[in-house]
Amino acid sequence: MDRKIQSLVPLQLETSNPSVSSHTFGGVARNIAENLARMGGRVGLYTLVGPDSEGEHLISHCKQAGIDTVTTEVVPSAQTGNYTAVLNRDGSLAVAMADMQIYDLFTVQRVGGKWDTIGQADIVVADTNLPAPTIDYLIQHCRSKNLKLCIVPVSAPKVQRIPNDLNGVSLFILNRDELECLMGLTSQTQTTAAITEACRQLHKRGCHNVVVTQGSKEVLVVSDSGEVLVQPVPKVHVAEVTGAGDAFASGVTYGLYALECTLSVAIQLGLSVAKETLQSTETVSSSITPLFLKEWGTQQT
Repeated sequence: MDRKIQSLVPLQLETSNPSVSSHTFGGVARNIAENLARMGGRVGLYTLVGPDSEGEHLISHCKQAGIDTVTTEVVPSAQTGNYTAVLNRDGSLAVAMADMQIYDLFTVQRVGGKWDTIGQADIVVADTNLPAPTIDYLIQHCRSKNLKLCIVPVSAPKVQRIPNDLNGVSLFILNRDELECLMGLTSQTQTTAAITEACRQLHKRGCHNVVVTQGSKEVLVVSDSGEVLVQPVPKVHVAEVTGAGDAFASGVTYGLYALECTLSVAIQLGLSVAKETLQSTETVSSSITPLFLKEWGTQQT
């Protein structure tokens, strides 16, 4: 569950700020799942929730959005994960807090027990709320089963859960801060050349396609063939930023694997889905529909 608190004035620390707040359904993997379902994809979500009203409402919402939740588990004595974002007056993120302890229960044994269902997918999308051993297990298992795997980090601290061996990762989508944390870049070395070289290093570690977002700056990509792509980001009026990165990841994934677009075109779809989300106060924009996808396709011809 996501809680958003947006200041109505320039944010001041260590005092009370007038604000407005809202609750919505969130989670990186869940947001991606809903975006994919909204575009017309057949999607299943394997997650853990607590025996609480938040978990009950989340499962109900996912079902209404067209997401298969047959593998989702209710864990006794656990609390459904929650995320609180404090936003500046302009909608940009000031600070966020996440209580994701329930996902520590995503053990290798637990995921392995669901593999008969997971293995039926065309592609698996995983975020880094999963424990490190479970991420490693997914990479190895997807590789051995020749199953496409996309990994999307949830934060810079949790990107450290990514193993050294990425052979089996089809698509790795992360932001510049996460890349900096993973590869040891500093503010002095965050040049386009340094970021590109860091992507090449991830490519050498086995990852097929590496995509790095930089907020309003260009998207950098090292493709499966080693080709470097630089994709400009269109200007957009931002209502708020929550969910935009997840929307981008869902668009790239859908374009690349469902529509079988080139990586460059898939990046453009990702940017279009992210733009819709940035212009909305919803974490997953209700304007993402098959009609949106059809209109986007018409613009590409």
